[in-house]
This record gives sequence, C-alpha cells and structure tokens, in this order.
Amino acid sequence: MKTFSCNFGDGVSCELSVTDTPPPKGSSHILGVRWTGTPQKRHVRPYLQWAKTVNQQLADEWQMRLMHVVQVGRRWWQAWAYEPGGRPSLVEEVRI
Repeated sequence: MKTFSCNFGDGVSCELSVTDTPPPKGSSHILGVRWTGTPQKRHVRPYLQWAKTVNQQLADEWQMRLMHVVQVGRRWWQAWAYEPGGRPSLVEEVRI
C-alpha cells in the first residue's frame, strides 16, 4: 500500500491510501481516504487539485489509464480521467 498525505491548514489534512501495483481492470486503486479534522467547502478545491496530482502521478508511474469519481458538493460529482503522460481531464459532471 502507498500512502499520500496533504495538509490543507486549519487542522485539516487528508491521507489517501492506494494499491502498490496497478489495479486489475475494473478495480479501484484507492483503498481508503482518511481525513483529520473537519473538511469544509473551502477545502474541496485544494483537495481536488491534490487528488488529481496524485492520480496523474500513478497513471504515469503505472503507464495506464485511470478514472476517479469524486463528490465535490452535496449533490455534485465529477469524473476525472488520467492518461500516462497527459493531464487530468474532466469527463463528466453530475448534479442532482
């Protein structure tokens, strides 16, 4: 298991655990997300930027495409795609 962590200030940090090796097709590489402190709306954008950096790093390292779906609001989700050597791209947004 690999662990990535980021401190967002205000006593809020996040630890992201992922697989050591590329996941099998159709499986998630994310094993867990653990927050310290209570994230607020102001932490969503910095978290998303950080998570995109982590996922792009893994796509590059593993030389494979990855996708990550994240809830960015109470009823708002985004799907992000990652290609080796590329940049994160927003695939879809869903607001309910």
